[in-house]
Amino acid sequence: MNASIPPLGEPPEAFEGRSRTVGTYDPSVLDDRIDLWGWKGLTIVGTGIRAGLQKTPEAKVCIEQASKVLYLVGDPVSEAWLRGVNPNAESLFPLYAAEKPRKETYAEIVERIMEELHRRSDVCVVFYGHPGVLVGPTAEVTKRARSEGYPLRILPGVSALDNLFADLRLDPGITGLQTYEATAFVLYEPRYEPTAALVLWQIGVLGERRWMPHSQPNPDNLRLLQRRLLEFYPPDHRVVIYETSVLPFTKPVVIATTVSGLADATFSTSSTLFAPPLPRSLNAPVLLEA
Repeated sequence: MNASIPPLGEPPEAFEGRSRTVGTYDPSVLDDRIDLWGWKGLTIVGTGIRAGLQKTPEAKVCIEQASKVLYLVGDPVSEAWLRGVNPNAESLFPLYAAEKPRKETYAEIVERIMEELHRRSDVCVVFYGHPGVLVGPTAEVTKRARSEGYPLRILPGVSALDNLFADLRLDPGITGLQTYEATAFVLYEPRYEPTAALVLWQIGVLGERRWMPHSQPNPDNLRLLQRRLLEFYPPDHRVVIYETSVLPFTKPVVIATTVSGLADATFSTSSTLFAPPLPRSLNAPVLLEA
């Protein structure tokens, strides 16, 4: 994802007043029957991160067969591929505007999806990455579609986290893993275990309610995060600012810094923060070298 494409995670006001028990599992979702062919209803898929190369064959079939495709992807290569696979593909990007509240844009995305679903028997919505990971519109349109009786399926995609595992040579089964949206991490102050790896999403838009293309992260917000991390890590604890490569001929952004240097580090609106675990013992795993 590049800096010109807005994040899809929820803006700060979405977390205000929310119970800390959000995200509980609803077993009724298993009532939907997955049938790849002859599907009628709403399908939500992901293209992965890297320019059309990380799409799954399953997602491709759904995009090809849908009578209408709505999409929001992070690069022109993916967009061209989508339009080639299904001529009825339509971008949701025009719903964004500079300084427009992200929450308002997400509501409009949901309404646009439901409008097409009311009009047609089958609609496929495509988001970059994994469509169920930090994609605010997915959560809301899922509720709407199910409440109105439409069949629904969400198919997995390759997320930024999957790319991080590969690029940083991280095995979460060895280190353990905790992951939070950065704004929620600061607002909620969750208890977490610093001897497991920590991943913070959307650190480059920490505390930002509006979409500002090419904007720079707010240093004051980053200092709030730094203060929170210093409750658990020593100032010289090494962390990594990470950004997945979007195009196949580019490299990922991997910037090493320390917790004490975090507020002065270089971020983009696509940045993710990775904090390696504190050692449990002399033999504890640490961030592996490339």
